[in-house]
Amino acid sequence: MKMIEQLIKRYNLGDITGDILPVSGGLMHKMFKVQTSTGIYAVKCLNPEIMKRPGVMENYKKAEALERILEGYVAAYGLFWFKTCQRRGKR
Repeated sequence: MKMIEQLIKRYNLGDITGDILPVSGGLMHKMFKVQTSTGIYAVKCLNPEIMKRPGVMENYKKAEALERILEGYVAAYGLFWFKTCQRRGKR
């Protein structure tokens, strides 16, 4: 959770006002709900093993773009994504 706290601070997304909660449903990556003084954010931690595959970043970008179109999603603040969210000292 320390990495998520650093992320929120780095991008000036406010002060964390509640627990960082896991969001269920992801099969390959992990997602967390983070409530701050400026809003509620979803932080996706991409699986480092998946991200090593050739062409995965391009495929990931296409999939995210398609998802936004299909959902009619318009980012009010911005979309932040990161290559990996690894636990220190753990796989």
